[in-house]
Amino acid sequence: MPESKARRPAHRPSRRFQLIEAAVELFAVKPVDLVTIAEIVRQAGMTPAAFYYHFPSREDLLQEFVTQFAEDWTHQAERLWSDAQSADDVLAVVQRLLDWANEHRMKASVYFVNSRGASVAVEEIRQNATSRTSAAAAAAICRATGREPGASTSLEGLSLVTVIESALRAELSLDAAYRTLGPQHFRDEVHEQCARVINVLYRVA
Repeated sequence: MPESKARRPAHRPSRRFQLIEAAVELFAVKPVDLVTIAEIVRQAGMTPAAFYYHFPSREDLLQEFVTQFAEDWTHQAERLWSDAQSADDVLAVVQRLLDWANEHRMKASVYFVNSRGASVAVEEIRQNATSRTSAAAAAAICRATGREPGASTSLEGLSLVTVIESALRAELSLDAAYRTLGPQHFRDEVHEQCARVINVLYRVA
């Protein structure tokens, strides 16, 4: 006789989402390893039993969040760079990606700043995202410069993404360099650094 539907575990994606959202609010304001499950469930208005129904541990919750954000970030970068046809387009994408991250500031802060080094699994997810976004940047650089894909363009794509990620860590954490320069001058410096990446390719071509 088939098992009664009433006896099957309920699937509550909304409660799972609520736990992730509550954790992110806490991860955004203090180090991930200092956030307890008790704090997460209190923030979500749930019980520890509800947490463990959805996640084996805090680390698993963090890994799921990082996976989700990495996919959103990578998709955004790939989509924007796939439309870039010129050096100006490539540089415009840099600014749009910085703006997008700031529009999602809380989640971006957890991803780019507070979860760094949290676990090997988290770093593998982040490295995969960097690899994908670098490949998209390299392809855009090739279109912008008319060069064939190769080791040099791959390196320039990685350089571009490294500048973006470093800039975001500075912006999101409000570090000393960002505070000293101010928002506009800081963005101008980022633009200049990225422009140098593109100009290197023009000189070599």
